Amino acid sequence: MEIELSTVLLRGATLPQTDVDAVLENVTWLNVKGAPVTVEADARLSLGSLLNVLTMKILKETLQGATVQLTRQDHDWTLAMVVGGGTPVKGNFEL
Repeated sequence: MEIELSTVLLRGATLPQTDVDAVLENVTWLNVKGAPVTVEADARLSLGSLLNVLTMKILKETLQGATVQLTRQDHDWTLAMVVGGGTPVKGNFEL
């Protein structure tokens, strides 16, 4: 199945406050120059609708094989990233 979207807008939608997540499987994004990047991603939200965990892997094109994971605990975030088979990068930051 193939769907082409430029914007997704939900109005008047009812979303559950538990187990809210978004999963992208083999989704290709086109940048403003039309260059494709195919990704898999999983985003999980908290009860307060804040992002708790985001994992993403680039499957095709620029930076193929790169992975990233963001994990939130209160106001602290952990970033874990691997690009090009190199040394994993891991760090913490606060928003």
